[in-house]
Amino acid sequence: MTGGGIYVLTGKADLSLTIASLDFLLKIVGYYLHDRIWTVIPFGYAATPTVPSGGENTSKLTATAVPRSFAAEELVAAPPAPVIGRR
Repeated sequence: MTGGGIYVLTGKADLSLTIASLDFLLKIVGYYLHDRIWTVIPFGYAATPTVPSGGENTSKLTATAVPRSFAAEELVAAPPAPVIGRR
């Protein structure tokens, strides 16, 4: 799309291919960096206590970030869809 738009505006194929290539590479790099930044941010993760395993001081529990999952009681089944035209 970008290369085609540049070609329509300028009529130069070499310029449009250069800009389209740069656009493609910058979008790939931008997406990679964006994804790496979001892996550092704990948005959408619920803190759950970590239970120490044997012999450790159990008076201090630490919280770790784990993906939030939905318990069965949180999920509500949708009502059945009405059947139209049948009796």
